[in-house]
Amino acid sequence: MKVKSAMLTDWGSREQDYLELVQNVRAKLCQIACPSDLENATKIYSSVIIQGSGTFGIESCVGSAVPSNGKFLTIINGEYGQRMHKIAVLLGIKCVELVFDEMKIPDLVEIEKMLIDDTEITHVGFIHSETTTGIINPLDQICKLIKKHKKIIIVDAMSRCEILIDE
Repeated sequence: MKVKSAMLTDWGSREQDYLELVQNVRAKLCQIACPSDLENATKIYSSVIIQGSGTFGIESCVGSAVPSNGKFLTIINGEYGQRMHKIAVLLGIKCVELVFDEMKIPDLVEIEKMLIDDTEITHVGFIHSETTTGIINPLDQICKLIKKHKKIIIVDAMSRCEILIDE
C-alpha cells in the first residue's frame, strides 16, 4: 500500500522535490559503492540513473565505460554473460571472453591467469546472478581479484545486489 500511495504523487523533472529525491538516490548509490568512506563517497563516485531494461543498462554501461583504446574481458557462465559479450562485440569494442560451464562458478585461477597473460585488458565484466541457470557468482571474490590487477569492473547486478566492503 505504501508503494501504491507513493505512486499517486505527480513528479515533475524540474521540480525541487523531484530533483532532491533523485540527488538523494544518487548519493545513496555512491555510498553503497564506497561504504568504507561514506563522507567522501559522492566526491569519489557518481551514479547515473537510466530508464530501460537490464540489457539497455548493460549496453549503456559497457558502451560508455570502455574507451576506444580499452579492451573488455567478459567472464561468461550463462546466457546473460554471453549477451554482455555480444553487446561489446556489436559496439566494436576490442574484447575477449573467458567461458565457463554454465552450471559452474567461474574459476578464479583461470580469471587471474587471463588477467596476467593479457595485459591489454582494461575492463572486466560479469553477471552477479546468472538467472538463466540460477548460479550466483561470487561477487566479492571476483571483484577483489579484478581490483588486485587494477582493472575496471562492470557488474550486471540487476537481479541481485550485495554491498562490498573494501578491505
